Amino acid sequence: MITKVLNSTKEIFLRSAFFLYIYVSVINSFKRSEKRIISSKKIELILEENFKNYKVSETLKIISPIWMDIFNRHKINYLKNIEYKNIKSLKKTYQDFIASELCNGVEDKIDRKISIKNIIYSLRFTNQFFNYIKSKSIYPSFYIYQPNKNFIKNIQNLSKSIKKLFNQNLKNFQTKFFNTYKIYGYRVPSDYFDHLYFVEFINGIIQDQKLKFLEVGGGSSLLSSLMHNLGYTKSVHLDLAPYLLAQKLFLDNKGEFYLSERILDIKDVKVDFLINQDSFPEISYKELKKIFDFIEKNKINKIFSNNHCSDNQNQSDFRLLLKERSYRPVISFPNPIRKGYLIEYYIKN
Repeated sequence: MITKVLNSTKEIFLRSAFFLYIYVSVINSFKRSEKRIISSKKIELILEENFKNYKVSETLKIISPIWMDIFNRHKINYLKNIEYKNIKSLKKTYQDFIASELCNGVEDKIDRKISIKNIIYSLRFTNQFFNYIKSKSIYPSFYIYQPNKNFIKNIQNLSKSIKKLFNQNLKNFQTKFFNTYKIYGYRVPSDYFDHLYFVEFINGIIQDQKLKFLEVGGGSSLLSSLMHNLGYTKSVHLDLAPYLLAQKLFLDNKGEFYLSERILDIKDVKVDFLINQDSFPEISYKELKKIFDFIEKNKINKIFSNNHCSDNQNQSDFRLLLKERSYRPVISFPNPIRKGYLIEYYIKN
């Protein structure tokens, strides 16, 4: 009994030591996103193609209370800049998008200052990384009933496995345009592992890079960027005006782009599956019904979701709306990377 307790304590100590080692390396390695090079001409062309006659009132009419609160705290009126085609201001915003107020609610607002907020962000990142390597089953086993004499060797093998994963997943990925931490020499985006796990889950089900996907509420385009990097380059994007503009700029115009504000005007789209992370619950119930009507009308029978499972009164119950339209979750499990989230795969009956 005493041996069991001692070995159990040793396991906790070793896990904690490794976690602390990673955290110390992470907290001192933060690097803010670099500015993109975006031409004024490119913004002008996109506004003409996708935002013709756009009015601020279109967005204000459909935006949810959650996002209205975020927009009201902006010092710059990004919606007006789009309506009045203020190219100079738009260029400044999107060249340094991650650092802008427009990114509030989309990416963590981290800086180099020593603060409780930044400590919390770095702890969360470390925890997600730790959960990710455990989910990949490459974390060394610690046997309760046996001494762990090979701990150092196991950690060395773990390091090799992690580097191999990073080399595969971060190859050709533009990490410099996101806030990053450094692990084993690789720059890793601050909200990377949650998105990566979801993308790997999607790929494990679909396994056909020729298929086209629709992303609703893509925000900074991190999820779609990972999908494109994996080979799923055929895509359709539906979002609010300022974020749709970001996606069209950052994805180099690869795909089809539609304003959520004008969803009733969209003609038929042909896609094979839909992906959504961190946005279904934040869309107003009325607008979510329009989106799901659109999905059903276009016979999109496969939906991948990585969203919160809270019962917050300010959030829309998208799962109920899917159930009403005969979509059933054939796979549903707690996200091992991010506490409080469910990863789900829906198919229409």
